[in-house]
Amino acid sequence: MSDSPSLDEFAAELEDERDRSWADSLPVEVQDQIINSKTSVRTAVAWLLRLGYEGATDAKIDHWRRKRRAERARGKP
Repeated sequence: MSDSPSLDEFAAELEDERDRSWADSLPVEVQDQIINSKTSVRTAVAWLLRLGYEGATDAKIDHWRRKRRAERARGKP
């Protein structure tokens, strides 16, 4: 039982995981290409799948890319 996290530690871990999306785990070079490309989300997902990123979906990439583009527009790195 001592190896188990406390409830507060567990909750903090969950919060950290919620702040990261699936696409945040991609290599930075791949992320940059997706953000900077004018291709459709569907094309970006097809490319990711071809590269072997089996968890790629339209919803994951669309939400993530919109969020990252908005952050860049506001001046966030």
